[in-house]
Amino acid sequence: MALKIKPVCVGTGEIDKSILTYLHDQGTKVKVPFIVWVIEGGEKLVVVDAGPADPGTVFKERGVSIHQEDHEEPAQALKNAGVDPSEVGIVISTHLHWDHCGNFSLFPNADIYVQRRELEFAVAPLEIFGAMYEAAIFKRNPKWVNSVSRFRVMDGDVDLFPGVKLLHLPGHTPGLQGVLISTNNGNYCIPSDTVNITENWENQIPPGIHVNIEDCYQSFRKIERMADHVLPNHDMKVFDRVAYP
Repeated sequence: MALKIKPVCVGTGEIDKSILTYLHDQGTKVKVPFIVWVIEGGEKLVVVDAGPADPGTVFKERGVSIHQEDHEEPAQALKNAGVDPSEVGIVISTHLHWDHCGNFSLFPNADIYVQRRELEFAVAPLEIFGAMYEAAIFKRNPKWVNSVSRFRVMDGDVDLFPGVKLLHLPGHTPGLQGVLISTNNGNYCIPSDTVNITENWENQIPPGIHVNIEDCYQSFRKIERMADHVLPNHDMKVFDRVAYP
């Protein structure tokens, strides 16, 4: 069976576009999706990221509004995509920002793959990033803590199984990892927040939130070398298709 990638929307929000595209279009409000990616057809059923916690919790803890239709509630959204969360064998955590790791508990039988550098930074981030990581040292409650016994800690690029490869893509965060998927239509990359929207990729604009802008550009170059297709991580356009390729 050929590998197939499905984007699953688990809610939307409205943000300033410059958060996505560094120093571009400040003050312009854009609608962004929160996406859980599903990779089917390999040795194990794979999910990439787990989206944010439920909208009520997010608003209570962060004052951030997330719009989530009933069909976008994560368990329901996955069911609609033909996925039983209990059958997911691998969750790839691209990074540990709050909007990517709020539902690891939804996948009780999955190993959770995270980069060592990301885990280290998430425990003790620079203060300005404390809220993004919900870091305990800043008196917050990171949602991933309850799932840490299932973490599998990676160092750099790793072949998970034939057709699925982890790519260390630092810049947005120190330990961000993307996923390279070999399909019958070439190599697709899920770059996470290295590429928020199509404009990041087409115009080579780094994400507005980053720890190292040089690393952002190096990660762009790495994706260029390895991928034939790039799937932006917060772009409504990815839902123009139900699945890739």
